[in-house]
Amino acid sequence: MRRLVQGAAARGAMLVFGISLTAGVAGAQGDTLTVARAAPASAVAFTRADLKRLSADTVRWAPHGRPARVYRAVTLAEILRSAGAPLDSMRIGRRGWVILAEARDGYVVAFSAAELEPGLGPTRAWLAYERVDGPLDAGEGPFKLLVPSDGRPPRSAQQIVRLRVVALAPGDSTPPPDVLGDFVDDYGNTFSLSPSRFLQRPGNTYHIEEWHPGAQFFVARNDSANVADAGKWTRVDWVMLPGMEPYRWGFCLTAYRARTREAARETASADRASPRTGCNGFPFSRMRPVPGGG
Repeated sequence: MRRLVQGAAARGAMLVFGISLTAGVAGAQGDTLTVARAAPASAVAFTRADLKRLSADTVRWAPHGRPARVYRAVTLAEILRSAGAPLDSMRIGRRGWVILAEARDGYVVAFSAAELEPGLGPTRAWLAYERVDGPLDAGEGPFKLLVPSDGRPPRSAQQIVRLRVVALAPGDSTPPPDVLGDFVDDYGNTFSLSPSRFLQRPGNTYHIEEWHPGAQFFVARNDSANVADAGKWTRVDWVMLPGMEPYRWGFCLTAYRARTREAARETASADRASPRTGCNGFPFSRMRPVPGGG
């Protein structure tokens, strides 16, 4: 059975989690999708014909106000289930799980397992194998990722050839040293970041409860004395800025008044691929170290 899903990337929220890598995706050939998992080690290949045999939907997609196109597509949840990696199996133990969708040119899009699980997470993501009026364009295929629940389109990537399931061990929560220390932004505002606290001088303090260095964000509780949104929850996404010396990294308050820790954590990421506009349409705040302070 197929159903029609409407999707238009026009709501304006910053909901992207994409990284452009310089290396291409190794081992991907032709029109095959590889689903790989490191623990336990496995790799399953899907052809277009294989995807056609799975439960499919009809997804309408109209990014940037362009004319809509309608695709035949399978949810990432269904593909992972068929590959022996169902999302509900990733709740077991203390590991966090990330699903990476990798394109032929090396572009990578990331999702948390929780956000993709039907009935649990908010994200609706499909992998299209054809349009209803014909095959995918050469620039779209072999498979096109569609994420109509996102407010902006960068996670709806083209030329997808691999899905990779990555487990984050508890030891992966160590904050990276490059973002720790005392910093100044473009406007002269000063900041201090330690493993347990993020301070925006003069008066906002955030008590860090979770570090997710692999996904480049942390979750913090707003101090009860903060001027605004006291006691609520914040998610801070960061991006490294090589070649922008003296600036070392940039951050975005992706969520800053979430009601719960879980809501802050599951807020979709800022657009690191577009640091000038990827923070809710605004630039990431660039951080340069204070001399002698980091």
